Amino acid sequence: MYYCEDTMQLLTSLALLTALLCGLLDFCAASDLCHINREELDTNNLSLFSFFLFQPLTVRHGSHQSFRCKVGYGIPDERLLHVTCDNGVINYPKCTKLESCGQPPVVQNGNIIQQQMDLYKHGSVVGYRCLPYHILEGKNNITCRNGTWENPPACLAPCTVSDKDMDANHIWRRSYNWWNLYGLQSRIKHGDRLSFGCVDGYGISDESLLRTACNYGVIVYPNCTKLAPTALLLFTESAPIFTYHASILHHTGPALYFHGNASRGRDRQLCP
Repeated sequence: MYYCEDTMQLLTSLALLTALLCGLLDFCAASDLCHINREELDTNNLSLFSFFLFQPLTVRHGSHQSFRCKVGYGIPDERLLHVTCDNGVINYPKCTKLESCGQPPVVQNGNIIQQQMDLYKHGSVVGYRCLPYHILEGKNNITCRNGTWENPPACLAPCTVSDKDMDANHIWRRSYNWWNLYGLQSRIKHGDRLSFGCVDGYGISDESLLRTACNYGVIVYPNCTKLAPTALLLFTESAPIFTYHASILHHTGPALYFHGNASRGRDRQLCP
């Protein structure tokens, strides 16, 4: 039978087992043990956190004690729920009542999947989905946290290909896929790419400009400008006669020849 002096206390069986496993064979510990006060637990809206069915109400100096908030209560930083016994003193964390949230934020061009309520408890989750052709950016689910909703997602608007804008820029729309050549959609999702071509008689300095993308509902259309006509300098066998801006000539007199851009640097006979 073991007895402790007035300044010592007998360890509980669980604490004794822990001490033995750690190689500490003293049966008596100094009176600087921390005692868990149930009134302090209730005042701070705490409960003990333990993996064991039996939770001792004493903590040795230097040992850690974990708490958890009661249902409906919370703490900004859960790390504060883990404390250390320091010479018989333990600082209890404080859990406060968790606030509910009102109706979740409205997302333009989006809807809430669940049935809406006037009040949502802490931890409630709602989900969003976007209208057709809109792209969801962000998390599709948000959570109520102590009276405040997390940031909602955004539904990115599509682009609408305008025939009027294409005509104004002298372009026509190409299809990336041959099977979609006759089924081009006028509405394009954010991030989708488009390809255009210049109409006959118009050109562009850099053909890479003919490829663009839908960017937050906006299409930057390439602009094709009118090409200068090719000047054909017509000759007889002896001397030039006139310059003619055309690609087809009809002549019944002496042989005519032309040169210029269309001939790629070579004279060609146009009419016999």
